[in-house]
Amino acid sequence: MPQARFSPQEREEMYINTLRFYSRKLPDHPLVFTDNSGWDLNRIKSSLPDKYLLNTEFLSVGPHGFDISRGKGYNEILLMERALEQSVFLREARAFLKVTGRYPVFNIGYFLDCATWEILENGKDLYIDIKDHDLYRKLGLGWSSHFADVRLFGASQAFFLNYVVPEKYKLNDNEGRLFEGLMYNLIKPQMQNRQLVYRFDREPHFGGLEGSLIPAFSFAEKQNSFKSRMKRLTGNVLRKVAPGFLF
Repeated sequence: MPQARFSPQEREEMYINTLRFYSRKLPDHPLVFTDNSGWDLNRIKSSLPDKYLLNTEFLSVGPHGFDISRGKGYNEILLMERALEQSVFLREARAFLKVTGRYPVFNIGYFLDCATWEILENGKDLYIDIKDHDLYRKLGLGWSSHFADVRLFGASQAFFLNYVVPEKYKLNDNEGRLFEGLMYNLIKPQMQNRQLVYRFDREPHFGGLEGSLIPAFSFAEKQNSFKSRMKRLTGNVLRKVAPGFLF
């Protein structure tokens, strides 16, 4: 993408480090690594232990059909749609947990267990985290406070294909129509729908560097910095003492 902060080589190294982390953290869980750039994945594959390679499917769908002019949201949904169509692992599953591949989620095991319980055991359609408050507006700030975090979420394949994929044509990052907003708009009118889980019990612990710079007081480029740790601590406390405040 034109606004991408990191070179392809830097991103490749980030993917390698993230996959190595998951190979240690989730050695027995199947993982689908999906790419749409046409990049040679051999170095990424060779960086993993042989045992983990058996549980990892590498899917390169190629750049054909993707529309870079729309930005990353449209193309991310299209990439996931292609993965659901072509992946052997996903063909055998009723649901998936989507994670951004460029940096690890250090507490991924917790969210994998919760998503599995909510979707596969309780029959829910979606397991995601949204922000929905007016604090920034009341303070006269222009920061976004109504969006869904699409870096990490779980969904049944039926829900994603029937409700999310048909909406992808509405997205254009350059015009402010983002994947985060699309998911928020799908959830907001249905917040009483018990099939949707739209609030995590705890904060995800992301590592690595943010892909974009955001003008916000709480923003930290390094996701494991002191500022980020304090933000996660505050968020975890608020989730316990004020669960209805979707901050």
